[in-house]
Amino acid sequence: MVYGDMFGNFPKTKSHMCINCGKAYVYSHDLKRHQRIECGNKEPLFQCPMCPKKCRYKFALQSHIANRHRLILP
Repeated sequence: MVYGDMFGNFPKTKSHMCINCGKAYVYSHDLKRHQRIECGNKEPLFQCPMCPKKCRYKFALQSHIANRHRLILP
């Protein structure tokens, strides 16, 4: 028998597995993101205009620019 936590939430199983690397996810959209952006030797899509830093995610590049270069982008 499987018991939930004190709020009645049951543990979720990671049933969506990447066929390339074996990493598993609870939700199919997370697996799709992984396969599209992360899995394998995919080159990061976003490049900092002020230095050679590259990021896989736009929010990570915006955070880099704000913290490293002290600029805020729209």
